[in-house]
Amino acid sequence: MKAVSLITLIIFVVASSCSESKPADKVAINKTPMQLKEAEMPIDTSASFQIETHWVTPDSLFDFNTLLKAGEDTLQLVACQKYLIEPFGPTETQSQLQSSLLKGFSMKTKYIKEDNRTFPFVTLSKGNNRLLLYFATDPEELVQSNIMKGEINDSSVIFTNGVRIGMSTGDFYNQFFKVFPLALQHRYKTVVFDYCVDDIKHIYDFKNDKLTSVRFSHPNAGWNLEY
Repeated sequence: MKAVSLITLIIFVVASSCSESKPADKVAINKTPMQLKEAEMPIDTSASFQIETHWVTPDSLFDFNTLLKAGEDTLQLVACQKYLIEPFGPTETQSQLQSSLLKGFSMKTKYIKEDNRTFPFVTLSKGNNRLLLYFATDPEELVQSNIMKGEINDSSVIFTNGVRIGMSTGDFYNQFFKVFPLALQHRYKTVVFDYCVDDIKHIYDFKNDKLTSVRFSHPNAGWNLEY
């Protein structure tokens, strides 16, 4: 009986030892999608650009053109995406406003006379959100974007690609980039997109990793108008 007990004890000890020495690679390791993306997804350098040592890959729809600035807290890029000139949908004529994402705004039209011509401007307002739009009356006048300037400050206004106030920095960059490293995502307080025809500029402001405001400017508009 003692021999049988001793054999049983030896088998138990050996089994316990084998159980404790399982390979470590069988331990489950959870990775976030962004970690998987950055660590394991190969970078297409022909479709990417570098910020310091980090590769950034724009989405093809963003139609990236040039990196203008990558400072301590400001990133400025040039792109040719149609979204930049029509962030709320087509607004080529004033009548299209009612079928765009701006249909909830109140509207006020004013006319500026200059050089025997009349220029119509439309001020849109909704809460803390304001836009100033210009609608060309001369068919030969080239206007890429009708937005002269603007300020979007709350989440009631949604852009065509889903951008809205309050979204996280990660969600914001996912709208425009296939790869935007985590090391850069929390760095910039201001992101500027210039349209490639030097027509309109989007300025996105962030605080505590959230989008807090969007501003529009039209550097070559030629007018200095209030809302």
